Parts: sequence; structure tokens; C-alpha cells
Amino acid sequence: MCILVIVMETNNPFWWPLTFPPDHWHMKALILIVASHMCSPTQYFQTPLLRRPSSLAVLCPHFTHRPLETVPYKVWTLKPYAKEEKLVHLGMWSQESFRTWEDLFIDRFRDMTMYNMSILVQTSDFPLIYILQGTNVLRGLNIVIMEELQRWLHFDLSYKSRALLPFTENFESVQRGNTDVFINYGTITPERNDLFDITVPFLREGWGIMLSFHPTAQMAKCPLPFLLVGVGSRYRVNVFCYSHLPCSELQETAFNRHQWYYGHAGTHGSLLSRPLDHVPKRWRLRIFLVVWWLVAWWLNLSYTCNLIAVLTVPVLPRKLQTSEELITSDYLLCMVDYGEFLDEALAASTDPVFEALYRKLDMVPSSDGMAYNGEEQCVDRVVAGTHAHTETYSYIVILYNMLGHGSKVYPFKEQLYPAYLGFFVRKHAPWKYKFDQGMEQMLAAGLVEKWYKDSMADFEGYMEKVSAC
Repeated sequence: MCILVIVMETNNPFWWPLTFPPDHWHMKALILIVASHMCSPTQYFQTPLLRRPSSLAVLCPHFTHRPLETVPYKVWTLKPYAKEEKLVHLGMWSQESFRTWEDLFIDRFRDMTMYNMSILVQTSDFPLIYILQGTNVLRGLNIVIMEELQRWLHFDLSYKSRALLPFTENFESVQRGNTDVFINYGTITPERNDLFDITVPFLREGWGIMLSFHPTAQMAKCPLPFLLVGVGSRYRVNVFCYSHLPCSELQETAFNRHQWYYGHAGTHGSLLSRPLDHVPKRWRLRIFLVVWWLVAWWLNLSYTCNLIAVLTVPVLPRKLQTSEELITSDYLLCMVDYGEFLDEALAASTDPVFEALYRKLDMVPSSDGMAYNGEEQCVDRVVAGTHAHTETYSYIVILYNMLGHGSKVYPFKEQLYPAYLGFFVRKHAPWKYKFDQGMEQMLAAGLVEKWYKDSMADFEGYMEKVSAC
């Protein structure tokens, strides 16, 4: 915990540390001691430095006729968003009055009634944020969390809904101070942690990969081995007939015709369960035909049973489930280019699997004119059997169900770059710790997990209604 103590000998609210504080001064608490007979706490509370800390105390001297070294100090703090009594006098400084941290630093943001919280959102980010079907009402896990924080802290909510833009522009809006919080899908990274005050993580998720399967591709190949065995066996029998049996014996057959015609008709007829019209007189030929008929019966039975099994009980091909299996396949990896970090992470990775995935990456442009901002382009490629599709895991599962392709595809068990999600708050927001407190209580009570499951169930119920229609 960082506590900054500043002692000022003159009454100068425009002193550079107050008006132009360095960006790396990110303190939790600040004590400002003004050793001047001219001390106006209201002036100091308006300076940029004193707007940063969560806990704040300003000590101003209370001059009387006492000697200078025994001048008492009044302790002031500010509740900037309280409805009443914003400037709070905590009392005269003494060891007895301020024994604990809570005595000196009160909770200044317990009541935020007078604050209008500006929230930046992008719709179609289900199940985190989406518009309820047939209405203009925002729903989703992140909306529920934010509404619970509002109910607890009493601030006003003002949502700024924007069309699909590169994530960098959304982050820049918060970074410039145009909005207070960005609550869409955003993974916590060290680079983003330097630019924003990020809340405690509330969900862990990565990038899912969706792939289609085509059972007919292997079904057509199943009868081929039996066909080759049958043709090969027939060829061997013909060679045996022509090489070992005398023509006089062959001429005693029911056809009593040329040897070539008999060889084909007899052996091929056995494979088709067609018997000879007459049994040969020679015992050597009879023994040979008995053996061949048994072999033909076994081939015919095996072929018929396997053909029935293939046509009635299709055996699906083995599903790819990992990135290692995907890079050895013929599939490309489709992704919509809307400014997320995944393509840059794959390009910069030294892992051979991720390097191979980057070489397979097929980026398609985002489109505001399409219902799902261009995701349909990747969906068409997946259904066609040429690509896999990567997108955030929960989103991609819901997307394919909503487009009616849920039974044709399956998600990988593996997720790329699984990370924790949080809300991105503008830097040096003094009330961010209240968000952390509230979200920690929701997580401890299991509410976030319940709300996530409810959001996913909302889409399952919606799909059931669509299927019934």
C-alpha cells in the first residue's frame, strides 16, 4: 500500500506536484499538511493530485493565540459524490482522535449519488453484453454486474453504445477520459495494466476454435477394401483354374463352353451368390469349387454386413481437439479482424505450434453491415469444410447455434490464450476500489458464476423457440 505525505510551507494550490503530478504517482492514500496560516481545503481538493487517491486527508492549521509550535491542525476530507456534506471536518488532530487507519481515512465513496458513471459498451458480445431480442434493453453478464454495483453505490448509469470498432479505439476512449469504464470482453495483460486501472478478474476464458465434421468423407471409403479383396480373390482363382486344372475337366461344366467364359462366369457368379447349373463330375474340381464357394460366401457376407453397417450406423471421423492436430491438417484458421490481440500474439510467439497457427491464419475484415459484424464470413468457410474459426469461447458457441449450425460443428476442448477478464477503468479513478470490493463479494457468493450460466441458458431457451418455429 502506497501512502504519500506532502508538507507545504506556503499556501500555493498551483504548486507543480499538485497541478502536474507525475503519472507514476499512483498512491492509495495521501496526507497533505499545509503549514501556512492561509489554508483553504476546498482549493486543494480541486487540484489534479488530490483527485487521485482513494483515501485523503488535508491538515490545515487552526491559528489561535497559542505559540506557533503548538498550533492545532484541523483534519478535512472530501466526499466528492455525496448528496450532502461533501466537505467533511473530521476533528482536530491528536493521537487520541486518530488511533487507527479508519479514523483518519473514512470511506469517501460509500455514497456516489451525485456521480454519473459513463460506461462504454459494444453490443453483440454475448453472453457478456447483448440486446434483448425484440427490444432495446441491454442484457448479459457484465450488464448484471454493473447494475448490481449501481444498486450498491447509488450512482447513475450512462451507457455509450458504439458500433463495432477496433478494440484500440475503445481503450483509447477510456484512456483519454471520455468514458469511465469499458466493460466488454477484455483480457488482462501487463501492457493494459500499465494503461488502465483494471478491476479484480471475474471470469477466465480464452479463444475457442470451432470446426465442422463431414461423416460422408470416410463413409465412401469403407466398402473399398472389401471390393479390392473380392476382385483380388477372383483373379487368383482364375489364375489357379487356368494353371492347374486340365481343359477336359473345365469342359465338363454346365456351360460346356470355352475355358475363358467359364472361368469368369463361375468365379464371378459365386461372388454374387449365383450357383452353377450342374456339379462337375471330377472330384478334384468338386473339392476346389467347395473351397472357393466357402471363400466367396465369406467375402459376400462380410461385404454385405459392412455395407449395411456403413449405411445405417455412420462412424464419424476422429475429431481434432488440439492446436497440434490442427496445424497438421489441411484446415486454415479464420478470424475477423476487429483489433483484438490474438493475431499479434501468434505472430510474436516463439512457440512452434503458435507460429504454425499464424501461418494458417486467414483474416477477414469486420463489417457493420452484417448482423454479426462479419463473423458470418468465417462461419461459411467452416460449414464448407475448408477452415476452422477462432473467436472468444462463449461467443463462438452461441454464434453457431444462433445461425443454425450447432449440429454441424464442435468446439475444441483447448482454448488459445486463456486469461482473466476485468473491467477497464480510467487511470487514477479514486472509486475503483469500490468496484473491487463489490465484485469480490459477488465472486465469493457465487453470483457471477450463476449469472454466467443464466446468460448462456437465455440463448439456449431462445434457440429452442427458434427451432419450434
